Amino acid sequence: MNPNHPMLMLKESITRFLAQHRTGATDFADFTSIFSRTLHATPDPPIPLLWFYAALQFRQHPPSSAAARDLFHLLASCSAARASSARIAALAPLLFVLHRLAPAESPNAKSEVEGLVEGVVSYCSIFCAKESCDDDADVAGLDFADLIRVWMVDDGGEGCVEGFFPLVGEGVRKGIERGCEVGVLAGVVMCEALLLKLCLAFDNGAPRAEQEKKLMASAVQTITGFRSFRFLGKNLLSLVLRFLLSI
Repeated sequence: MNPNHPMLMLKESITRFLAQHRTGATDFADFTSIFSRTLHATPDPPIPLLWFYAALQFRQHPPSSAAARDLFHLLASCSAARASSARIAALAPLLFVLHRLAPAESPNAKSEVEGLVEGVVSYCSIFCAKESCDDDADVAGLDFADLIRVWMVDDGGEGCVEGFFPLVGEGVRKGIERGCEVGVLAGVVMCEALLLKLCLAFDNGAPRAEQEKKLMASAVQTITGFRSFRFLGKNLLSLVLRFLLSI
């Protein structure tokens, strides 16, 4: 691996990580150590570099709301020097984790996940208000399929993009897989955060009319709080509309 070229090192490391995992390896401390140093030595680390390191860190503990909270802190703090859309886009792995944690059986666990989702929504709202023209080169052209497979390696690697972004449409996923601009990825994160928030708010025991009113009010409040429709775009906003119409 060449530490002088972080993105080249990342591609090589993803290949080695996946190969070692296939052989049954479970200790990836060497990867974690190398990328910890690289991340902290790289000004404005690219999102892919951050995602890989975050995946290595997250694997060290069983999935839980506490681990998700630590992941939120890691992704937010390591992208703090970047522009607003990149800070939002960096949270994509967190939404994947929260979606996995969402079917929690205990009320306390569900409440913790809801709190984290609300935290993501608030985070997006804050940085939407600070949007600027970003340099999108750190996401465009990356092989997202392999990077996402690192996060989903324990699932066997099948349907990795669909599993990583479960709440958006096939067209959006294909665009991400081919490589996309930071702003597009930020819009996907915002859309998934909103849809996950609505899913968690859904109450099977409530009357239909009351349910519709509650979810519609929540959607309007959240979208209004986002302030910027540039990140969401027409395709992602239509997903939210279809969700509300399907209630």
